[in-house]
Amino acid sequence: PIDDLSALAKQYDIGLHVDACLGGFILPFCQEDIVPRAFDFRLPGVTSMSADTHKYGHATKGTSVVLFKSSDLQHASYFSY
Repeated sequence: PIDDLSALAKQYDIGLHVDACLGGFILPFCQEDIVPRAFDFRLPGVTSMSADTHKYGHATKGTSVVLFKSSDLQHASYFSY
């Protein structure tokens, strides 16, 4: 489970990316009996997440987002060719 991976990420001081592309927009609104464990930034070791806005976010097909826990992590993700 993600909470166990979060603890390991904190223990070893490494980042943890959660791929929430399928259902990432639905899970936060589910009842606790459906999603009994946290999987997102509520866990201290989770540093980034991805979600496909086109699957359940009703956006144009092929669009996705990456979320970062801090602006420092976001800044490190920029690149150019």
